[in-house]
Amino acid sequence: MLSLDGLLSVEDMRDITNYTQLRITDKMIFETPEALTLHEQRYLSDEMIRKLCEDKYGQQLYEPINTYVPEKIIAVCNGSGYVPVTYRPMQRSITVVFLPELKTNHIEYPEHEIEYLPTTIYYYMAKYQRCYGVHPMLRDIPPKCLLDIIVKEAIALDATDITISNSKVGTEIYYNVRKKKVHSDFVFSRQLMDDLIKILTIKSPMDRGSRKPKAIDFDINKHYRGRVMINYKSGSFYTITMRLLPNSSFEKTLEELNLTSRTIEWLRENILDAEKGLRLIVGATCDGKNTTAMAILHELVVQDKYKVVSVEIPVEQELPGVEQINCQTIENYKANIKSLIRVNPDFVYITEIQDATGLDTLEVTNTGKCVLSTLHANGVPDTLSRLVDITGFSLDRVIQSLHSIVYQELLRDDEHDSVYPRNKYVKFTQELKYKLYGKNLGEVLKILKDYEEGDIWTSMQRMRL
Repeated sequence: MLSLDGLLSVEDMRDITNYTQLRITDKMIFETPEALTLHEQRYLSDEMIRKLCEDKYGQQLYEPINTYVPEKIIAVCNGSGYVPVTYRPMQRSITVVFLPELKTNHIEYPEHEIEYLPTTIYYYMAKYQRCYGVHPMLRDIPPKCLLDIIVKEAIALDATDITISNSKVGTEIYYNVRKKKVHSDFVFSRQLMDDLIKILTIKSPMDRGSRKPKAIDFDINKHYRGRVMINYKSGSFYTITMRLLPNSSFEKTLEELNLTSRTIEWLRENILDAEKGLRLIVGATCDGKNTTAMAILHELVVQDKYKVVSVEIPVEQELPGVEQINCQTIENYKANIKSLIRVNPDFVYITEIQDATGLDTLEVTNTGKCVLSTLHANGVPDTLSRLVDITGFSLDRVIQSLHSIVYQELLRDDEHDSVYPRNKYVKFTQELKYKLYGKNLGEVLKILKDYEEGDIWTSMQRMRL
């Protein structure tokens, strides 16, 4: 047992004991079983946990950098109690790790020197799974409990999405944290995926031989909702991707989105005016398009001058001051977009322009409405060709419908472990439209380059945040 007196509360100690008993079939075999719990539940830093384990064992423990190890070396170590983690072909040497309390048999590999390093239980279990699957002395956590733990960890990390993927050696969990892949500290069997899918969908989306992707939306808790996509990979393997969407996004102002003052000023002067036409926030997934759209929508509501109607598939959070139309299918979505002509809104918010709804969105725009929406596109110029492809309209007719386009991209800053938006934007004034009419796409793109504005945080601006 580790000495944790003074480091954790009595309540935490009780939770650690319960989790450890749940996780390990016979914790008496291990000298430091609770170290795995401390690591997986992030109660303490790995550095502190390792120091506690070293005090218990009375020796230094190692966590060497993991590199590729050939399958034939993994096979040689199988059953020995050692786990290979580093292979250096030029030096003809192999590093293996082991738990001091587990009996091990020395291994041999022709013409190679083998380095034996004692390690911590959490490092050992993670590397064991990578080579051989989940250790036989580890139990999977009940799937409902696990899902709660994963979501809790993702929220604590401020992750935008969760990926759960299984393979022949186990189930892997990792997060998208500020544009960086961060692995979870959990290790689980590959069979766990079936139970997670059943919890999310009640029954497997691949019933009756179907391998179609499955989309699910649900409330995680009162602060977050989840947008889940389940995809079939191959064999009996799947991947689950869960977007974490905070319910508080509608309450954020433009100043709270880390946009530059120049971008905020442009949005207020242009997007929020009363001119008719289609306003688009474009970019890739997880680049903050919808969050920016929500902040713009919030400012419209605060002004309390316009009737604002949204068409959503489905309604994901309550937007006070917005007449929200909830849709469950694409057909219902299309029908409600068409019905907006008779609803007589001043501003329309359509959550996302999709291939099936792009034509209807532009037709509503052309009836004299102010429309705000989002679109997946790689930039302002690319948006025009996307709209032509989606709607089948001519380039001139697409240009005629546009009011403005804002492109947003989140750039990662490794030095500050942060992300910062880069924005580019174009206001389609009558002067600009007259210059674009009758031109081919290549000529239009060249002209737009001269009208495109943009802004990004500089290193000095970031330092002042």
